Amino acid sequence: MDQIKIIMVTDQSILQSELIHRLESAEIKFISIVSSFDKAIESCLTFTPDLLIIDTDINGFADCMESIKKLKIICNIPCLFIYNELTEDLLKEIFQIGTYGFLNKPIIFDRFLLSIRHAMYLWNREKRLKDIINTLPDIVYEIDEEGTISFVSENVYRIFGYRKDELKSVQDVFKLFIPEDQKRAADNYLKTASGLPGKEVEYTVVTKNGNNIPISIIANPIIEGNICKGTRGVIRDISERKNEQRKLFESEERYRTLVENINDVHAILDIKGFITYVSPSVERLSGYTPAEIIGKNFSGFVYPEDIPDVLDRF
Repeated sequence: MDQIKIIMVTDQSILQSELIHRLESAEIKFISIVSSFDKAIESCLTFTPDLLIIDTDINGFADCMESIKKLKIICNIPCLFIYNELTEDLLKEIFQIGTYGFLNKPIIFDRFLLSIRHAMYLWNREKRLKDIINTLPDIVYEIDEEGTISFVSENVYRIFGYRKDELKSVQDVFKLFIPEDQKRAADNYLKTASGLPGKEVEYTVVTKNGNNIPISIIANPIIEGNICKGTRGVIRDISERKNEQRKLFESEERYRTLVENINDVHAILDIKGFITYVSPSVERLSGYTPAEIIGKNFSGFVYPEDIPDVLDRF
């Protein structure tokens, strides 16, 4: 097993030398023990830790949530919190920041070792899943119950032009849509957040540099127990699909213009002989308008004695 390198943030003497020695024999090394989050940031920039352990009893912990968020962004490693007791409000804030485990004091070797290894196991498993997600050409995302982006895959930069941290700081995600799509996107989000499974819906969004691009979104609710905790979905850039549809439409329009401006009558019939298209020149030759012919069977416009021959050709 590779050595696990740890930075601990605490202003108390909670690790005895004997405990540190036993942990080192288990391939766990404390490369820095610091008493403030500023010093922890310095240590993260100096060393390359694998795990961050934070003592919630450190002086002023409740006022340090922004520093902890900054520390997590800089380190990009899992956090393990040790505590004597925690209020519900602090616990909620810690969960919002992200934790890979809690350990109650006093520190006991076996429990401490298990907590460290479990935190690393969760982190490595999550990292493998993120690596898989980031190989996909689409954007995978999660939006929490507050409507805030809680996760987004790396491809968000390629499609939207935003870095992940920039997009996560967006207060109103629906402002990313063009104005005429914002209400529809918000309404569809509320339907999904109410627990209804989603279906593919097309929108137009505005990239960071101001360009409009067409996308499709498939979203589903995140259900925990019987409660919806947000939505999870896939965003796909459909620019290529739209370009192909536009080329096909232009090609059909050119063909239609050509057919509608020649003297001969051109018609399209389905397999049962019903007319699905006829060129406008039919009116000059037959007196019938296209609207009077389309939808009817061709046999109604052929002399009875000619029908067998026409059927042979058909």
